[in-house]
Amino acid sequence: MAAHPSFRLKEKNASAIADICRRLDGIPLAIELASARTKIFPPEEIAARLDDRFRLLTGGSRAALERHQTLFALIEWSHNLLSEAERVLLHRLSVFAGGWTFEAVQVICGDGLGNDVLDLLAHLVDKSLVAVEKETEEARYRLPETIRQYARDKLFEAGEAEQIRDRHLEYFLHFAETAEPKLRGAEQLVWLERVETEHDNLRTALGWSLESSKSDIVLQLAGALSYFWQLRGYWSEGQRWLEDTLVLAEREQRRGSGGGRRNSRGYGEACQGALWHWDVSLCDAIRPGRSAPDGRRGPRLVARAGRQVVDGGGAGIHRTHVGNGGRPPDGTCPLGGRRGAGARGRGSLAAGVVPDTLG
Repeated sequence: MAAHPSFRLKEKNASAIADICRRLDGIPLAIELASARTKIFPPEEIAARLDDRFRLLTGGSRAALERHQTLFALIEWSHNLLSEAERVLLHRLSVFAGGWTFEAVQVICGDGLGNDVLDLLAHLVDKSLVAVEKETEEARYRLPETIRQYARDKLFEAGEAEQIRDRHLEYFLHFAETAEPKLRGAEQLVWLERVETEHDNLRTALGWSLESSKSDIVLQLAGALSYFWQLRGYWSEGQRWLEDTLVLAEREQRRGSGGGRRNSRGYGEACQGALWHWDVSLCDAIRPGRSAPDGRRGPRLVARAGRQVVDGGGAGIHRTHVGNGGRPPDGTCPLGGRRGAGARGRGSLAAGVVPDTLG
């Protein structure tokens, strides 16, 4: 109110204000600096600009201590009070999205820190730079988003970003491949929750594997996650990841770089996952009031994947209907109801639906 006397909390801006406070982790100075920006931006625009919060949240009182004049100065001051080992760990922790376990910290962030990881983590918790998540069976930790953004910039400055992101990818690839068979067995419910808990980390790993053109690894990871996406109903998201994965694999194949090998298990699983997700979209689209699946490349790409499955084009690409894991064998859509015209029973997508859409 002091920053902008005419500003009022209203029903229209209440959700944006709550989002600002949440994303600023309740840091008093950050909220104060954000409130000062209401002279220029409405709350909705301030919230939209918080990905660049260190540039946005400046302009504190010149009479205040320097560390109280900008959000960056405040975090920098706290950072400079840390020991060198604490700084290294804090920077590396920024690789995680949505939290982490102690085991993950040891594997991904422990290089060069010896047996001190536990004590270093405890120090960061004591200094309120790391939060401990409540009400979880296994101890989980997370960085407040403001701290994470700062630490991520420092990780890049230190030249460790690629190395730590590679370790994060390797760890969560192993996690996904461990989880995939568990999702088909008696422990399905337990592992569904475990994978859901780590879903943001898995998304981050997928994003990095695509960004760094690690086609074989992203094929393995997307293939391992495809059944989870089916079970949880992440139709659109799963389809997007699988399409991006197969596009990269085919691009690498054409370049002859050795990536995206068609005889890899990951390629087969990604193809089958793409078939299943696209068939779900087609089944959903034939319902009244629904539109056809989005994207121009999807039908042609998945038709190619379908031919791979039908033709047995490579080790690990099976004739079974997505491992029989996601769809009834009686010709029904995964979402319920019968398939539309042009469907031809099991494997309908590979055998008929998509080629028909391509003419």
